[in-house]
Amino acid sequence: MFVGFYQSKKIALLEASGLRAEGEVVRLSSEYNSGSGGHYSYHAIVRFRTEKNLILEFKDSVGSNPPSHRPGDKVTVLYLPDDPQKDAIIDRGIWWNWAIPGIVFLFAAFIVLMLIGMLRQTTDQKGKGIIPGSA
Repeated sequence: MFVGFYQSKKIALLEASGLRAEGEVVRLSSEYNSGSGGHYSYHAIVRFRTEKNLILEFKDSVGSNPPSHRPGDKVTVLYLPDDPQKDAIIDRGIWWNWAIPGIVFLFAAFIVLMLIGMLRQTTDQKGKGIIPGSA
């Protein structure tokens, strides 16, 4: 839930106060993920120019396999003027920008509901004199 809250806060701030600039994918960064069978994910390294004429690069936090971008692709960058390199993301549009926080919140809500259901079931069984694991 905290991760979803943090991501939501960041996206809301970017959407409300962020600036957009044209960027270009200059290369890909590959990262090996040992979980779920082990595979590589590819993150775009994007170069863009701020409103203060600074040229910066950042690694997109969203990786995929196969890569979603190729070197030379033009992308829109969304960034905060106070710290453009730290807070920059590829602007995927309002729906896709909110997809990751939304998925995290839904997953967390699902886990919480499952835990509540398990707790209720255990409480009901204890109230009826049924001890889990006994036959």
